[in-house]
Amino acid sequence: MNRYIRYIFFTFAFVFCHFSIGQSVKDSLSIDKDKELQIRKLPDNFKKNYKGDEFTYEYNFDAQQKSVWEQFKMWLSDKFKEWFGFADSRKAAKFTGNFIKIMYIIIILIVLYFILKTLLNKEGNWVFGRSAAKIDIHATDLDENILITNYDNLITKAKDDENYRLAIRYGYLKSLKKLAESEIIEWDYEKTNSDYYREIKNDDLKRQFQYISYIYNYCWYGEFKLNQIEYLEAENSFNKLINSIRK
Repeated sequence: MNRYIRYIFFTFAFVFCHFSIGQSVKDSLSIDKDKELQIRKLPDNFKKNYKGDEFTYEYNFDAQQKSVWEQFKMWLSDKFKEWFGFADSRKAAKFTGNFIKIMYIIIILIVLYFILKTLLNKEGNWVFGRSAAKIDIHATDLDENILITNYDNLITKAKDDENYRLAIRYGYLKSLKKLAESEIIEWDYEKTNSDYYREIKNDDLKRQFQYISYIYNYCWYGEFKLNQIEYLEAENSFNKLINSIRK
């Protein structure tokens, strides 16, 4: 009998404790009905406070698959963001794209400049091409007087002035004069050095004329500046050709 009484007592105590705890929890979550509820709204510009990399929770799974060029652009974009203090990566990426486009344009303009410069100055290695065209002597009206001009005096003056590039020009014209006087070539202002080369029959003279034409084109059209030692080497080539004519 006492055992049953203990069971009843413990059962009653358990139920009483459970009810008491439930009431306590229920009371802690009670609502204060004496005050009016206030509905709070987020400000319209709240998003701008949460912009930036620190609020970006996305992972780019394709980053490891980007090409070297794409990785370079990302690196450059990060540098621009660091140097110029961009607020977020999108502005830095846009600036990087515009910068690369401008660099493309600059490179194209530089390439076009050198192409036009080469064409206008008639530079290059084509010694007998039409790009080297006519023998440029019109500037001093020597084209009409090549056979009566005293090139020795002009060469001496150019050397005294240390204008060795001009001395090369006079030396070349002097060589043409000697070839014309010997009737090896027929002088004509409209002809090119390739025309004169074809008129020369002697193989040795052909080789020498080819070489002095190379010197002339390289120094005159290529605007190559010579020192005294370099000029003397070129002068020997001109004198060698002239001496070969006299033989």
